[in-house]
Amino acid sequence: MVSFHTYNLLAKDGFLEKIGPFDIILCENVIIYFDHAAIQYLIDTFYKILKQPGYLFVGYSETLATVEHAFQLKWHEHTYYYEKTPVTQKKEEEILQGFPSPLQSQTNILHKEHPEYSYEEIYYQLSKHYLKQDINQLMQWHDIFLHQLHQGSDFIKDEKIYLLLGEFFLDQNDTGNAFQMAEMAIEKNPRSIDALNLQAYTQTRTKDYQKAMYTLQIALQIEPHHPISLLLLYKLAEINQNHTLLKDILQKLKGCRETSQPYKELFPYQPARKIQFYSEINKICQEISSGAKKEL
Repeated sequence: MVSFHTYNLLAKDGFLEKIGPFDIILCENVIIYFDHAAIQYLIDTFYKILKQPGYLFVGYSETLATVEHAFQLKWHEHTYYYEKTPVTQKKEEEILQGFPSPLQSQTNILHKEHPEYSYEEIYYQLSKHYLKQDINQLMQWHDIFLHQLHQGSDFIKDEKIYLLLGEFFLDQNDTGNAFQMAEMAIEKNPRSIDALNLQAYTQTRTKDYQKAMYTLQIALQIEPHHPISLLLLYKLAEINQNHTLLKDILQKLKGCRETSQPYKELFPYQPARKIQFYSEINKICQEISSGAKKEL
């Protein structure tokens, strides 16, 4: 029931049309290696060989925002995809002939006739839709961000968008993309405590405890009393049953509570996660004050 072929996706021999049409195309981490003209040709080909409805999946770091297309961007079960929806025969002919069509995807605000958005506007829109849990809108602005990122990274002013998207991917249990966002945030600002905490938290979620501990040690060299870094390290010390490290962290948490130094974290951004983190920190500190954690 399975047929395997080695094939050049950019070949113009009509082979894909002959063996199609297809219900679904999975093409992840491919178009990032193609130039604009090649991407446009490939996406046009994919549209032609898909059924209606038909579905195209690309990688999270890939977008169709740089080319004209008639797919609709969809979000379902923690992932996004592009759908070829039924259209009239006339519109179908226009699309297949390569004429501009008003049937653009839900991201038609990315069309080349539209102005680019500022970094602040993109961050605002991502933040708003993330807090509202409006995933469809968030993914559209994620597409806008990737589009402008592909045009050049000069418009990116800081690590904030990477942090927000990293936490969003964590919410979707997509630790791979969360880790990638953390790495990009660190690349943008190597001394970002938030980026290091996001990376360590992601590493903890994947049970890569040694790397998470190393990441937190770097964070604590930059800011020795950051409460969230200390909390994450405390959890790792409990997992590893490292009593010496636990004692050291408890002392630092106690000092952190006494100084009451305010921190304005960008991670966690989600209010519920922030409340959870600081509730755990306060619980540990209360146990320190009551003497419950005096002996380990």
